[in-house]
Amino acid sequence: MRYKKLGNSDINVSVIGFGTQNFGTTIKNKNEVFEIIQLAIDNGINLFDTAEIYPSPISLKLPGLSEIMLGEYLEKKKIDKK
Repeated sequence: MRYKKLGNSDINVSVIGFGTQNFGTTIKNKNEVFEIIQLAIDNGINLFDTAEIYPSPISLKLPGLSEIMLGEYLEKKKIDKK
């Protein structure tokens, strides 16, 4: 995986990001979500897009679901959240 600096920071992000919009909606099983996240990380992805703005029309049920699932994964794995 290739990485680039994020703006003027010292943070390196993967040049490929992973969209998590389907977490909690299309993919509801938490174990499946965790497997997908781990697969992305195993392949060097460290940039996750949690925006739920893409569906049209926007559903009021969606905001926060992907963030919650990603956060639960990070908490479970105790991954450095910097």
